[in-house]
Amino acid sequence: MARPPIERKVDKLEEALIELAQQSRVTEMKLASFIQEMRDYREENDRMIQEMKEDTRLFKERTEKTIQEMKEENSRMIQEMKEDTRVFKERTDKTIQEMKENTRMFEERMERTIKDMNRKWGELANKMGTVTEDIVAPGFPFLIERYFGLSLDDISCRRKVKDKSGNRWEFDLVARSGNIAFIVDVKSDYNRVEYLDHFTQLVLPKAAELLPELGGCKIIGCIASFRLDPSIIEKASEMGILAISLGGDYLEFCNQEVVETIKQTIGGN
Repeated sequence: MARPPIERKVDKLEEALIELAQQSRVTEMKLASFIQEMRDYREENDRMIQEMKEDTRLFKERTEKTIQEMKEENSRMIQEMKEDTRVFKERTDKTIQEMKENTRMFEERMERTIKDMNRKWGELANKMGTVTEDIVAPGFPFLIERYFGLSLDDISCRRKVKDKSGNRWEFDLVARSGNIAFIVDVKSDYNRVEYLDHFTQLVLPKAAELLPELGGCKIIGCIASFRLDPSIIEKASEMGILAISLGGDYLEFCNQEVVETIKQTIGGN
């Protein structure tokens, strides 16, 4: 027997409600799953954000610590540099002071030495009146014989004569061997070219003019001193003048080339 249409409609409605209920549960389950997923995502996101914040905090702390350490190290280095500079300045100041003191002491010693030398040279200059007689005159004959093979006929010191105008001339030492005559100009310190010029240009010509025993003689000029400057020896050599160094009672020629030239000249007479 067939069911009435209304029952069939009811049955379809119940089926539709059941299907709706099932779909609703599926939807609720999906929705619940979605909500859980969102919660999980949010929690994960919160965790990541928290970790980032923690990493940021740690990085900040490390950075600040590093900056502080760099500041402290920089401050320490600056302090050390200041200390090194201070020590260097102290040492430099001390060295400069020591150099000034040493310079002062050196200047004082030099001043004393110069004064002492001036005093000694002054004393020597005062004694030059006897140097010619005590040193040059006794040693000169041996010097001439040793280098030129000549024996002196006569020798005199401090020869003083006047010229026709009444001017007084003094010749420190005059020595003669036959027709060879030696005129010696003696000074304690022969350090000026002017001395040599005066001797060669004035003294030697006047000796030939004013000393009668030198008539017809070949006159040889000589200079003698305790101190002969190299420039003076060189100049004397250019002029053909013998340079003699004095040392106690010992005499020695300083320009051997002039000695050799005079030897040849004497040999030709």
